[in-house]
Amino acid sequence: MLKPEIESLIKSIACDFMKIDIVKSTSPNKLNPTDVNQHVPLSETYVGPGATATIHEIASVAGKADVDNFLTTCKNFFIESILQIQSRFDLDDPVHEIVQCLLPSNAAALKPRSLRSICQKLPYLKDTIDLNKLDMEWRQHALEPKAKPELHWDEYWLNIRDTTTPTGEAKYPLLMAFVSILASLPFSNVSVERIFSQLKLVKTDQRNYLKSTSLVSLLQAKMRMKNEHLTAASLRVHKGMLELAAKMKSYATDEETKELRKELLSKLS
Repeated sequence: MLKPEIESLIKSIACDFMKIDIVKSTSPNKLNPTDVNQHVPLSETYVGPGATATIHEIASVAGKADVDNFLTTCKNFFIESILQIQSRFDLDDPVHEIVQCLLPSNAAALKPRSLRSICQKLPYLKDTIDLNKLDMEWRQHALEPKAKPELHWDEYWLNIRDTTTPTGEAKYPLLMAFVSILASLPFSNVSVERIFSQLKLVKTDQRNYLKSTSLVSLLQAKMRMKNEHLTAASLRVHKGMLELAAKMKSYATDEETKELRKELLSKLS
């Protein structure tokens, strides 16, 4: 679902300063925005209706060099935008084809007929899921009245997840495990970069001696506060946590840290 939007975004930006025939005939991931031979003349660079109107109004007052400098700055911004998008999204990655089976239109029509070929491409699936049972659930799920191809992706699979047997058990456990794994495949390196950004905020130069266990705990606490919309002012700290903090030492070994955490968990339980 994301791939066509990213491709459309790249082409849309490229149309602002590159030759339209090049943009139409080249894959978005193969476009080279730095190739000046593929650019339109600087005066034809599109910077939006508002900016274009303003340029026409001030052209008689401002010098051509000023206008060209402005257009060059805009074009450089377009070029950098495309390069940044291309570096973050690998549009040629085979994973885009692999996950196509999860689209409601494909899943409801049993495309592909068997998931075995997909599992073969992902060794983790091949080694952890019974492929015969997975195929059986895949084929059976398409017969469910709730398996409607016009549904949104998440609504479709939530319906299948909530389908139960007469005894109340999940009817398609392996299929939902398969869906969950494919849905968690990273489509860019943005999430990884975000984690490193969070890490730099926690492990500053002044806190360079933090143990790995302490670092992980701080990151987990930070993410939980963010997910539950908590602030430092509204956070209620358990007495046991305060006692643990009082015993912590910056030079504690990993073993000492583990023992202190065990002590805290035993008190909380």
